[in-house]
Amino acid sequence: IEKLAQKQLLTQSEAHNLTEAYRFFRKIEHHLQLEDWRQTHLLPEEPHKLQVLSRKMGFDTIADFETTVRHVSTGVRSIYQSILSEETAPEPDPLETLLTSESLTPELKLTFSNMGFKNPAQVFKLFSGLFSGTVQHPLSSTLRKSFRAILPQLLEELQKQPSPDEALALFTSFVKAYGSPQNLYSLFQENTSVLALTVQICGKAPLLAKLLTIHPELFTALTTPETLYEPFDRERYFRQFQERLSALPESAWIDPLHASKRAAMFQIGVQFLAGIIPLNDLFLSLSNLAGATLELALSQIAHERQPQTPFPAAIIGLGKLGSLELNFGSDLDVVFLTTETEQPSLQEQEAVLRELIARLNQISPTGQLYKIDVRLRPEGAGAPLLISLDAYQNYLLNRAELWERQMLLKSRWIAGNPEPWKQLSDFIRAYLFAPGLSGEQVDEIFAMLEKIHQKSRKKFSREMDLKNSPGGIVDIEFLVQLFQLKYGNKFATLQSGQTPELIEELGKLGLFSARDARRLRDTYLFYRRIETYLHIGLERPRAKIPLKGEKLEILAKLMDFRDGRAFLDELKSKLTQTSDRLKSFKTILKTS
Repeated sequence: IEKLAQKQLLTQSEAHNLTEAYRFFRKIEHHLQLEDWRQTHLLPEEPHKLQVLSRKMGFDTIADFETTVRHVSTGVRSIYQSILSEETAPEPDPLETLLTSESLTPELKLTFSNMGFKNPAQVFKLFSGLFSGTVQHPLSSTLRKSFRAILPQLLEELQKQPSPDEALALFTSFVKAYGSPQNLYSLFQENTSVLALTVQICGKAPLLAKLLTIHPELFTALTTPETLYEPFDRERYFRQFQERLSALPESAWIDPLHASKRAAMFQIGVQFLAGIIPLNDLFLSLSNLAGATLELALSQIAHERQPQTPFPAAIIGLGKLGSLELNFGSDLDVVFLTTETEQPSLQEQEAVLRELIARLNQISPTGQLYKIDVRLRPEGAGAPLLISLDAYQNYLLNRAELWERQMLLKSRWIAGNPEPWKQLSDFIRAYLFAPGLSGEQVDEIFAMLEKIHQKSRKKFSREMDLKNSPGGIVDIEFLVQLFQLKYGNKFATLQSGQTPELIEELGKLGLFSARDARRLRDTYLFYRRIETYLHIGLERPRAKIPLKGEKLEILAKLMDFRDGRAFLDELKSKLTQTSDRLKSFKTILKTS
């Protein structure tokens, strides 16, 4: 393929696409032949075998894998047909027209429209800036030559994005922010995969693209494969923070922590976009990043206030933080526990924790580290921030409600002194699972769920609440938690884990049918993928799906659907199926 490109029998973009397609198909072939130790090139028809192959190829669902196979095959077929088709009279090169025109011609306008751009005038202006610069800062002929070399692939990559216009605008902003277009264009020319990934970030993750524009130093992560492919590591994160802090006074720790968290979050996001990590590992990495950031912030504040005394309190994570399922933009639900009530006093410990919350919640020019939510503590928002271990156990035994027992299914030690959690863990396990779950308690949890549904319906107009609507994210999580509470004492493997893992385990134990387990797991991951793209693709802080307009179309394309209608049809089908199945499970839970 490389030699064909050198002989100009293939364009650079065609050579790149054929090379990537060949590697992709050979990888599938490798897994197929290792599976049965025989030569075969046929995809398995059995769903379970196809699911295994999909996961080996790095896909969360069969649908994602099959969509990618079709997309790659279509691209190869298009190149094949273009090469072997009969030669026709040469047409004007639209790229040459773009680079030589001083104004937007009708031909260029049509070319841009055919490429999927919505605003040809703005697109022409942006391309002119990339190629020619400005009157005050014109680009050199060498620089224009470099841009000319990357333009075919740039256009090709832009056309793959949900909104080529927005992708081009963000790409242009990044080029300006980078400050050295010559180096950037040369790098893109030498490493086409970096150009493809940069455009993908601009097209599919504006949240990350804007971060890259504000902090161009993050671009280094895209150009160093050994860094890009590294999974998040807590100890390495601590070292990088200390390196950033070493040149500054100890009291100036907040900016190095912002920089460390920003770099790690960007890398994790790019790993997900590039298919290096699956969705579950994205949540795992983001959860571990949050925990490490809490640990660093707490240690810095405690050292400033009490340099001679180890801080005795623990941070316990709840919700998505506790279950290692944190997404972009998620709040951190926590409670604070301590075994020490005298030296230092509860008031002194609480002062450290209040400063921790204030520093993490603070919105600065570099952004906000995290939003800390402490409303789930015993007695609610008006209660003391910190509670002793004895008082917490007494509260759970005598005054806690059923929803608080349910909440503790997603609890774990995050930062600070691990001793309070070690002392509490056996008590928590018995408190959660020993009582089982009565029919009345099943009714109570379903009544809570119905209140959540009613609240979501009141706000249902131009948006759909994916989290709280009937059949949505919360329904699946509540269902899994109901089975955990009812059967956790009998099956230790149900006592903790990420939701998809627990669904799989319920299937293995026979508490879910194989079909229910597969459907619920796939549906849950489908919902969480939507939630992820709502955050990084549409920059929406909550899981609210637009029901019409351009944003719906962009979301549909991010989810690999042809248009918004097809996406909503599939989503509504999954919501209905899940809601109906939940009702049948209620009967099973009450009678078993």
